[in-house]
Amino acid sequence: MPESSPQHDTPESRAVRWDAMAAIIASLIGFLALLVGGYTAWVQRYTANIQLEQVRAQVWPYLAMGSNNGGGDYEIFFENKGVGPAVVRSVQVFAKGRSVSGWDQMMKLLAFKPKERYARSPLNGVVLSPGETRHWIRFQNAADAVAFLTEWGRDKIQVRICYSSSLGDDWLLVQGLGRPERPRPVPGCPKISDSEQFHD
Repeated sequence: MPESSPQHDTPESRAVRWDAMAAIIASLIGFLALLVGGYTAWVQRYTANIQLEQVRAQVWPYLAMGSNNGGGDYEIFFENKGVGPAVVRSVQVFAKGRSVSGWDQMMKLLAFKPKERYARSPLNGVVLSPGETRHWIRFQNAADAVAFLTEWGRDKIQVRICYSSSLGDDWLLVQGLGRPERPRPVPGCPKISDSEQFHD
């Protein structure tokens, strides 16, 4: 019975195996390069997001509403307690379920007649710097202030203010006196007609 001769690799088969090995190594190197590139892009994006959040924190505005009826100050005011400017985009005031456009209309609606004159400062469209206080309405005596604030509370007057940071982030503050609320972030300030805005 004839013995079978051992099979030996031919130069052609060895060349084919080396070519296959080189192709596999090249594919692995390419895959690793993709992984490194993807990881680098993720790190850069993560770092950019962290930096953006830091910048947002540095220009964060925070509007708060308050009132005084003693110590010579008889007023309703807004204060920017944040660290960046607050750009007021819109102001709405609702009294007895109706939108009012200014202090004179509100006084008539509440049937309130102050004994002395009062001063007012527009809030709509202004920019409040960090730490700045806007004296929205100021009375000359405590009696007028107390009476007005009483009417304000009785009729549950609501103020809606939408404002932005210098980066364009928006917040909405919905508040009445004596009921402190925190501004909440919103995707954008609502489109409000001029007739619905509070202009005084």
